[in-house]
Amino acid sequence: MRMPVADFNKVGDLPFPMRQATADSEGDFHYEPFDKVYGTVTDERDMPSLVPDESVDAKHRGMFGQNYARHVIRCTECGKYRVIFSPR
Repeated sequence: MRMPVADFNKVGDLPFPMRQATADSEGDFHYEPFDKVYGTVTDERDMPSLVPDESVDAKHRGMFGQNYARHVIRCTECGKYRVIFSPR
């Protein structure tokens, strides 16, 4: 299903995600609702892909460098390429 071109042209630029100013009771930050940030000027500083992932164990953190990339595969469901990392 496609959106009509006239409606698509009305959408305009989509904002970057913005983290809420305060954390919840567990210390986690959440992102502002789309309705609140749409139409405002945002920047890339709070993008989830740019925030360091603390869930990766420090022991394995260095393994995701280019020296450990072993194979590239293509997902059969979505068609995206994936990198297989391995120390050997």
